Amino acid sequence: MSRGTAALLILVGMPLAGSHDVQANPQVPAKHSITPAGKEAPREWTTIPKYDPNSDNPFQVDLRGRDVSKLDLRAALEDLLYAHFDDGTVWPAPERMPAGFDWRKIMELGKNPGLGVRRLHEEGITGRGVKIAIIDQRLLVDHQEYADRVRFYEEIDVPSHSGPQMHGAAVASIALGKTVGVAPGAELYYIARPGGSPLPRQARCIHRIIEVNAQLPPDNKIRVLSMSTGWGPSREGYEDIAKAVQKALAAGMLIVCTTVGQVHEGCDFDALDRSPLADPDVFESYAPGLFRARDFWSRPSPPLGMCFSVPMDSRTAASPGGIREYVFYRNGGYSWAVPYIAGVYALAAQVDPAITPEKFWALAVQTGRTIELKRRGMTRPLGPIVDPVRLIRAIQAGETATLNRPPSERRTVRSPLPINSETQTIVPGVRVGDYPFGMSKDELVKKLGEPRWVHWGPETYARDNLPKRYTMSYEDLAFGIDDDAIIGITVLSPAYRFAGGLGVGDPVEEIKQVFSNDFQLSKFATKDILTYEDQNLSFEISKNDGTVLEINVGPAQLDKTDSPRADRREGLEAYADVGGKDLRALDLRSAGDILDTLEFNQDTQWPPAERLPTGFDPQALLQEGMNPGLGVRALQAQGITGAGVHVGLIDQPLLLDHPEYAGKIVSYHDAGCGPHKSSGHGPAMASQLVGTRCGTAPGASLHVVAVPSWEADAGYYARALDGFVTYNEGTPKEQRIRVVSVSSQPSGEGSVYKNQSLWDEAVQRAQDQGILVLDCTWHHGFVSLCWLDPQNRESVEACTPGFRNGPVEVDQGHIHVPSAPRTVAQAEEGWRLGYAYDGGGRRSRQPRSKAGYSDTIPYAAGILALGWQIRPDLTPAQMKESLLASAHVHPSGAKIIHPAAFMEWIRKRSDSGYVYRFP
Repeated sequence: MSRGTAALLILVGMPLAGSHDVQANPQVPAKHSITPAGKEAPREWTTIPKYDPNSDNPFQVDLRGRDVSKLDLRAALEDLLYAHFDDGTVWPAPERMPAGFDWRKIMELGKNPGLGVRRLHEEGITGRGVKIAIIDQRLLVDHQEYADRVRFYEEIDVPSHSGPQMHGAAVASIALGKTVGVAPGAELYYIARPGGSPLPRQARCIHRIIEVNAQLPPDNKIRVLSMSTGWGPSREGYEDIAKAVQKALAAGMLIVCTTVGQVHEGCDFDALDRSPLADPDVFESYAPGLFRARDFWSRPSPPLGMCFSVPMDSRTAASPGGIREYVFYRNGGYSWAVPYIAGVYALAAQVDPAITPEKFWALAVQTGRTIELKRRGMTRPLGPIVDPVRLIRAIQAGETATLNRPPSERRTVRSPLPINSETQTIVPGVRVGDYPFGMSKDELVKKLGEPRWVHWGPETYARDNLPKRYTMSYEDLAFGIDDDAIIGITVLSPAYRFAGGLGVGDPVEEIKQVFSNDFQLSKFATKDILTYEDQNLSFEISKNDGTVLEINVGPAQLDKTDSPRADRREGLEAYADVGGKDLRALDLRSAGDILDTLEFNQDTQWPPAERLPTGFDPQALLQEGMNPGLGVRALQAQGITGAGVHVGLIDQPLLLDHPEYAGKIVSYHDAGCGPHKSSGHGPAMASQLVGTRCGTAPGASLHVVAVPSWEADAGYYARALDGFVTYNEGTPKEQRIRVVSVSSQPSGEGSVYKNQSLWDEAVQRAQDQGILVLDCTWHHGFVSLCWLDPQNRESVEACTPGFRNGPVEVDQGHIHVPSAPRTVAQAEEGWRLGYAYDGGGRRSRQPRSKAGYSDTIPYAAGILALGWQIRPDLTPAQMKESLLASAHVHPSGAKIIHPAAFMEWIRKRSDSGYVYRFP
């Protein structure tokens, strides 16, 4: 063999030099197989590491080949959701695992390349016959993912004593694995080299690929070369690899590497994260890759140029540990993105053998999808995300695209000179650009058009049903509105600056120099808040690079001494939402009449204890509010959790990895929510239905359809409900959805929705099939509200019908269900996964609207799920009848849900009627 440094050569379907006879159906000779060395027994661990989101270590929770079977991991969900594991991981018994963690499901979801790729496979678009070359570390050649399609394997300078490496098996399977890969029909040409190889060695590997390629038939050459590494002009050996790459380009190959712009001018790619339990085929399941998420919000968005994004994190790949073994990598790196792109190119080359790298890259950008991510009023585009289905359709249709190369300098650079345009100037205390404090929201809309998002905290609102206070968010600015006038403005981009030129993206040190050192600094996990009270200004500062993320501007304070500090509770009203608010400057000693009615969350900052009423403890309220009350936890302690019962939820979108419900959602479908990946409402409702700590039925299996409620269109809800009907038609009886929770009012008196008849018709179809639909309508719905006594949550006798601290309200024919005070899951985009407390809520100002009834629906649905666990034979009509018949009767005549009595009632009920009367 002429290459004396090569340790092993496998020629499969490859002639000797000078020959042109290529075998039609080559097989890998067994004697050349690279097999793993003998395995060690899994190492037993006495604990697992904690996941730190601020750490740069991607393998913090590495359970590969670890035995954790003796541990109790029920409280480790948040750490496990960032774990790497493989088929060699030994897990504890199910009763010592978190309810929201299903490692088998995570492993299977990770095998799906996502973004519709498997849909193309079903059409026969698999990259069949297209040749992919990979240069990487030593490969487990016999792995079942690709063994039958290895056409060439050679090692250069690889030590003979080393075994197969994780990197090689991963990149090969991601590119063309049978079940894991993007292009499972492609053929593999592979050269192994040691990890961390210098550039001259990598150049030799490329030259060897070119030599092999030269022996292939003219119409069946290697189309793409995948190398999960990168280089730059400053590295030793750069000229060697640059020359090798130019030869490969001349041979017609697409070169994909981590510095692809060095090879294909102007081209670039980015990589994406996905929560382990999110659907890989849903574009809105994706977020910036874990290793770069911290920078995503802190830096101005770069020009799109010729950059597209592909999946990277939460991928399952072939394991080097055995030919039938797999490994789940929670964190990826650009290394996993490179073979993904190579696979997509193989699909394109199968459809159009004449495709060129330039045409491919341009079409991939042109056909990609861009989603929007939101964070505290800030909206950022993510994408374009490569859309393999659209890309292939465009190629099949003969579409063309041209590379629109961006400037080489991608950073936004601030001019040191003052800006001239008054329409872009921040004037503290007065205005931002053309928008002064006090301007009406109607004037604002006339100038800027409709906002992208109307919200207050995590709640979103339609324009025709606004609260007193809310935020209107646009691309560059967000406006705080109170009584229809601007009371605060947040600057979200470099487009608006102070007269001296400072703005978003600039260093905090420059802010301090201009605005003096008289500031208050508040420190948080990922950011700091710099506040200048005398100018009513605050700056959010990135802890990653010390630059300004956003600027919050308030109106000038005309008189700071108009009230003594002892009486300060300004702006704080009963039932107000203070989630994420900083209340530390207030003196709330006299506010004991309103504090436990507020909405707040774990990010609310409270004054010190000496400025709070004696005995007021917001953390205790958060904990107490997780208890559904009325004896529900006592039922759960008996094993009555809704286990085995399937329930549906139609609500706003939600992130799937909150520990309250992660792993309990067996299906999730986004029905038109666009860029919205989560909300305040969806996580809250899901947690009250199946939440581990907050839910009435923590053992139930949940099916979710996310709908854009802000569109106020009942058609979305109708189609979602019809989807549940269709699901049930093809599903075994024991797995059918029994009850659907809909915390909305899509039709009837008080509804603001259009297309109301569609909802009514869909409800009838669901009822005909045996699904019980719980909604907030007056004509379908039969659920009303009451409030728990915070001092006696378990007592049904202490419940009061109506809103908290309001008049007693009786809805005849309805079951009154607790709506407050409750704690729910909070999983808004860009925020940590946490909890929020709602002290009571308020009735809508719109007549007959059931706004404020939301929490009652999932509570009631969960109690019904408990009932179906005990008596799966009962019909929806029998369940509803039993719920009302077992209710506690309030002195007002209102019927209040009584979970324990309900369970006793249905236990002793016969199919023909009642045999027991609960006293």
